[in-house]
Amino acid sequence: MPGGIQGPPESSQPGGFERLKAALGVSDGISEGDSVRLTPQGVGPLDGVVDYLRPNFVGIRTADGLYRFFGRNAFGAPIGVTLHLFGNGVDAEHRSKRGSPG
Repeated sequence: MPGGIQGPPESSQPGGFERLKAALGVSDGISEGDSVRLTPQGVGPLDGVVDYLRPNFVGIRTADGLYRFFGRNAFGAPIGVTLHLFGNGVDAEHRSKRGSPG
């Protein structure tokens, strides 16, 4: 998805990325290699593995994609998300217009 998705302006505030990580289920106690289940609204569950975890970055690998979350709020910008989907039948143009992985 070229350019990715930008979070709402409120996500640029201190604590924005910590709130996102908690919503993703990757808050304190989660480590690289741990399994997670994301339940984004309107998409259905996504089962994956935390494949990269830093204070301002979370990477989750699923069977057919990579989900990348950037804590750009660390320098005053909204949180960013990029999706790299590898499944058959992925309509990149449709997904980029919707701004969601569903």
